[in-house]
This record gives sequence, C-alpha cells and structure tokens, in this order.
Amino acid sequence: MKQLALLFILAIGTSVITTTHVSAETIVIPLGSQGAEIKGDLPRKAMKKSSVKEIYGSPLKVTSAVGDPPISTWIYEGFKVFFEYDHVIHSVKNHVPKHPEAMD
Repeated sequence: MKQLALLFILAIGTSVITTTHVSAETIVIPLGSQGAEIKGDLPRKAMKKSSVKEIYGSPLKVTSAVGDPPISTWIYEGFKVFFEYDHVIHSVKNHVPKHPEAMD
C-alpha cells in the first residue's frame, strides 16, 4: 500500500513539473547610445579643475566638497564631473529619457 501511495505521489509530482511552462523576454537597452547628443569627450580622470574649466567652460552649478577625501561636483548642461580635491575622479553624461511620457 505504501508503494502504491508513493507511486501515486511521484506520478502527480512529475505531471505537475512537466506541464509547468515558463517563458521570459529579453529586453535590450542600448546604454552606450545614451547622451549621444553631447559633442566631444567628457573630462578625463586626473584632469585638474583648471583644465576642465579651460576646455569646457564654467559649470552651471558647483556643489561644495563633502566627506574625506573631499568630493565636489561640477554640473554642466549635459554631464557632471566629480572631483577629489583638485582632480577629476569621474565624469558622467546626464540621463535623458528617450520617451519622457513614460516617466509619468
């Protein structure tokens, strides 16, 4: 009797496993094309503030340095530049949604 019950449970479990259908969709987001409207390169790592200002002009906004080491940000129309002391540590293009209505 135990064998029959075990066989029954095994048969039901196998049928549930084999009849379950799972599907997935792959979405491709072309991140490399974001910010393509910005002409030229972004400030490179280790550039001095004076060089960034000479090449890209004055920033629209400057955030005060915070933390240790002190990190400050220069905000331009299409990108941001992060400085540690007087040197660039990172530059990023601002995200511009391709479909602004999707943000609602």
